[in-house]
Amino acid sequence: MQGKEAEVSTKTALKAKGKKVKMKTKRAEDETLKRKRSEVNIPAKVTEGDEEAKDAPVDNANAGPSTKSKKKKRKNHVVLYVGNLDPSITEKKLQAHFKHCGYILNISAKHDNARSGYAHITIKKNKGVHGDTEQLALELDESEIDGRKIKVRITADLKEKNREKLEQKKKGQSIKEQQKDKPLQPERSKKMENALRYLESWDSDRKSWKFRKVSQSYLLENCYDRSVLQKKHFRIFIRYIEDLKGICSDRMRTEAREIIKEWEESDVSAFPKEERRHKKLRYNRALKISEALVRD
Repeated sequence: MQGKEAEVSTKTALKAKGKKVKMKTKRAEDETLKRKRSEVNIPAKVTEGDEEAKDAPVDNANAGPSTKSKKKKRKNHVVLYVGNLDPSITEKKLQAHFKHCGYILNISAKHDNARSGYAHITIKKNKGVHGDTEQLALELDESEIDGRKIKVRITADLKEKNREKLEQKKKGQSIKEQQKDKPLQPERSKKMENALRYLESWDSDRKSWKFRKVSQSYLLENCYDRSVLQKKHFRIFIRYIEDLKGICSDRMRTEAREIIKEWEESDVSAFPKEERRHKKLRYNRALKISEALVRD
């Protein structure tokens, strides 16, 4: 019995020892793997105490994609926007038209409506004898496919332009908000109050109303400013200037004609939204002022 017990205890001790050895081995393997992974990201300058890390082999299999390779991946192709296409345009025609620009990776043709279509063409960047991909592609701007003059743009340039427009718009909005929150100067607000009171008095009580040149001059100078003359007061102002005569009438008539001419002869779509709204307001007011000052 004692011999059997001794044999069992020996086996148990051997098993426990084997488990400890396995655990130590596994721990050592884990530490080695961690060290190898950390060695992948060793900086270029290695200190004197890191001589072992300097000579250690780099495990490229476990290394993630470097930032350089990512940048190369982004820059090895160019995406074109091609507009004013026939909606029934085929990928074969587009490929034939742009094939000399470089190796075409992808063509995605779509249409805005029944009359016009557009496409995004991805081309592998290539520097050849005749020029690089972007240069060759932009040379095809205003070229013809199926009797239509196409528009060719680099999408990266379009995104940059849109970003700049958005920043300008935000900047313009912030300036406008600051101006809105900014109180009127005391001198100006007092003049404005007197001028509006003068106009209201002319409209409601002509018998007690008295002509004041300062108030009239202020109204004539600021008649296109909506912050001074709002709709209600502008309607009264139009009736007021119907009896206006002399130099004041001539000046106002000339100014109104110039504003009308500027609006009608300019490309309205070229103005930013806020500027276009401001100019449209001036144009509408100039029309009404011009009508009020028409001589019999």
